[in-house]
Amino acid sequence: MIELDTNIITEKDKKDLVARSEKAYKDGVIATVKKISEDRPRFIMISGPTCSGKTTTSHIVASEFKKLGISARIISIDDFFHSRDYVNEHKVDIESIDAVDMEYFSGCVNKISCLEEVKLPMFDFVSGERVGYVPYTPKENDIVMFEGIQALYPEVLAVFPKNLVKTLYLGFFDDVKAGKYVFNAKEIRFYRRVVRDTKYRGTDVNTVIHQWDNVIDNEDENIIPYARNTDYFIDTFLPYELFVLKKFLMNDLKYKTDIDMALYGQIRRKCSNLPEIPPEYVPEDSMLREFIGT
Repeated sequence: MIELDTNIITEKDKKDLVARSEKAYKDGVIATVKKISEDRPRFIMISGPTCSGKTTTSHIVASEFKKLGISARIISIDDFFHSRDYVNEHKVDIESIDAVDMEYFSGCVNKISCLEEVKLPMFDFVSGERVGYVPYTPKENDIVMFEGIQALYPEVLAVFPKNLVKTLYLGFFDDVKAGKYVFNAKEIRFYRRVVRDTKYRGTDVNTVIHQWDNVIDNEDENIIPYARNTDYFIDTFLPYELFVLKKFLMNDLKYKTDIDMALYGQIRRKCSNLPEIPPEYVPEDSMLREFIGT
C-alpha cells in the first residue's frame, strides 16, 4: 500500500511534491523506453485499464524514442470506433471489441506490415463520429505504437505477426492511503474518468456512474488477466493527483440525481480533509492534464 503524506501545508511543499512525483514517473518512462529500444519490436501494443494515462504516456514514450533517434508513430485504437449511432442501434458495449471497426483496423495493420500507405481514421468523441482520415506511410525502421484499452484483447493481438509485436501495460495496482482513508486503484481511475468525461466527452456524472460497472467487468475479463504478463510496465500513479482532483470532484462537478449525490457524499467524506494542490501547479506536459485539461 502507498501511504501519502497529507501534511503538506506550504506552497513550497506542494510544488516539491509535484516535482518529485513527475520526476519519478518520467524516470520510469525513460527506463522502459531504453529497454524497448534494445529489443526493437516493430509494433508495441500499449494498454491499461480506463483512465490509466495511456494517451499522454504514449506521447511521452514517442518523444523519448525520438531523443534516441528512433521514429515512433502512435495510433489510437479509439479512432477505429464505430459511430455512436451504430453502437446505439446494435446495443454494443462501448468497452467491448464490438465497438471497434475490426475490418478497417485489420486492413490498416496489414498495410503497415507491408510498408504501404494507410489512411488512419480520426474519431470525434463529442459528435460520436469518424470525422476524417490521416495518411501515413510507414518506414522500415519505424516503431508503430497502437494505444487503447483494446490493445491486449485477443482479437486485436491476433491481427499482428507474433514475432514483431511486444506489449506495454500502463497503470497501477496498489491501494493508496491518504489520511485515515484508503483509495483503491479502481476508485482513483474512476475519479480521473468522471472529471475527464464530464469536462471533455459530452457526458454527465450519472452516465459515468452507470457505465462504470460495464467498464470494470470488461477490464476484469480482457485486460487485468494479461497485465502481469506484458513485456513492459510503466506505473502511472502520481502521488499528488488526489490533492489536485479534490477541487474538481468537490467544487466543479454537477451532481443532480440521488445516485450522484451518494457519490458526492463519499467524495466529501474521504476528500474533505485532504490538502488541495492548485491545478496551475500541474506541469503542462503532465499525464494528469489528460484528465483535468489545460
